[in-house]
Amino acid sequence: MSFNQAMISSDIFSQNAKILPKRDEDSEEKLIGLRKNTDDNSDVVPYVLISCVDYRFIDLLDNFMRKMDLINKYFQITLPGASLGVVNELYPNWENCFFSQFDVILGLRPIQNVMVVDHRDCGFYKAVYGQEYDHDRVLDTNLHCYHLIKIRDIILEKYPYLNVDLYLMDFDGSVKQFIPNENINI
Repeated sequence: MSFNQAMISSDIFSQNAKILPKRDEDSEEKLIGLRKNTDDNSDVVPYVLISCVDYRFIDLLDNFMRKMDLINKYFQITLPGASLGVVNELYPNWENCFFSQFDVILGLRPIQNVMVVDHRDCGFYKAVYGQEYDHDRVLDTNLHCYHLIKIRDIILEKYPYLNVDLYLMDFDGSVKQFIPNENINI
């Protein structure tokens, strides 16, 4: 199936998909109820990890989470493009889908921190920005930083009490933390 065929298929799906209603007090009560019904004693899972669906980076991401001492200490949401999967004009309903999952996680456990890990050579970035993106490391870095900041701002707008850490992973598994208003080494 070509990218254009996939786009047509997904457009048909998008047109038929229901848009989830915004959270209200009843849904908040249901989420709190989920939290009360958990059987283990841990009250806090410190992180929600937002990452890409790309199979090439699964082991690299696992190694990174081990180095951070976070194995079995996070919930994970995966989307094509990670940050771009939440904030893109091609699939605007994906933001609703993301926050539906995020809200369920917040209902299961109190969360303190969010990690967003983008990676280089991302197929979804190529699909959105074109092949010229692929050969320009500076453009690649700038686009990832732009979308990382956007997802951070959207999360903090809804949940200002969370810490949101932003990362960019390279092919060799090295990871650079991106701190807005500071330079990132390309």
